[in-house]
Amino acid sequence: QKYPRISQVQIELKRGYNQTEMNRFRYDVILYLDQPQTQPLVTEWQWLNWEVEQLSLEKIEHILETQVPDLLGIENIPNIRLISEMVLLEKIPEFEGTAKQLKAILSQMEIGINPE
Repeated sequence: QKYPRISQVQIELKRGYNQTEMNRFRYDVILYLDQPQTQPLVTEWQWLNWEVEQLSLEKIEHILETQVPDLLGIENIPNIRLISEMVLLEKIPEFEGTAKQLKAILSQMEIGINPE
């Protein structure tokens, strides 16, 4: 461990429904220093990948109701706040069309999940 005094890290997204730079690209990080190590309440958990499993909110609800996992982690959830920027980063290097065509692509992309 590079920084042994850090016992826990908590990341919190900035809150808000309006799309602003503050809630799209910024977050708070809380570092807990020199906290006593405790045993986790749950020792086994299940991780799912949003893209690989082709998840939706309905599928997650079904998993929670039928499997009743102690803890469920989900990674690669598309964040609606950042999806257009991610598509732009991917498309611009090889894109040879106009700005209007690029806007059309962005308007047709898959919707993400609002973290709120």
